[in-house]
Order: sequence, then structure tokens, then C-alpha cells
Amino acid sequence: MLMREYLLLAISLVLMLLLETVDQSTDLDPDSRAQLRDQVQSAIREAGRRAYDFQTRRALAEENRAAAEDRQQLVKELAEKRQKIKQMMVKFNSMMDEGRYRYTAHKL
Repeated sequence: MLMREYLLLAISLVLMLLLETVDQSTDLDPDSRAQLRDQVQSAIREAGRRAYDFQTRRALAEENRAAAEDRQQLVKELAEKRQKIKQMMVKFNSMMDEGRYRYTAHKL
């Protein structure tokens, strides 16, 4: 878990404790308690939404990183194949220049 995830989790826990405190408070009149409860619940929902958004962005970033690694591997493999073909063509041309037509196909 990343630092930001810990922070979002801590905020959610603090807000839940605050909601419990508001619910148990005897110092508040019912209207104030209801208003405060609504505000805290709204903050809890917002914290949950932000945590979800963060996790979604992190998952997308991980997918992008994995896709980039896959592309890099494909580019590397392609470069290796091109190099092998180039070496084979050099060998082929050399054998052709030497007049070794019969052996050319078998030696490659």
C-alpha cells in the first residue's frame, strides 16, 4: 500500500469515529446532530470516492507500465531477428561472391 492509500484509509477511519461521536453526543440538539451527521457522511463518501479514483488510476498506471514493458520486449526481439537476418544475408552474399552456389542454401 502506498502512503497516499494509508492517508485515505486514515481519513476514512477518523471520519467514521467522528460520525460515531456525533451520534453519541448528548450536547447537540437533534437538528444540529442531523446536519453534522449529514456533513460527516458526505465527507466519508467523498473520501471513499477519492480512494476508489486513486486505486483506479494506480491500476491503470500499472497496466500501462506492463504494456510498455511488453512493447520494449517486442522491439528487442525484433531487433535481434533483424540482426540475425542481416548476418545471414552477409554470409549468403559472401558465399555467392565466392561462387559456392550449391552450398549456399545448405550452409544457411
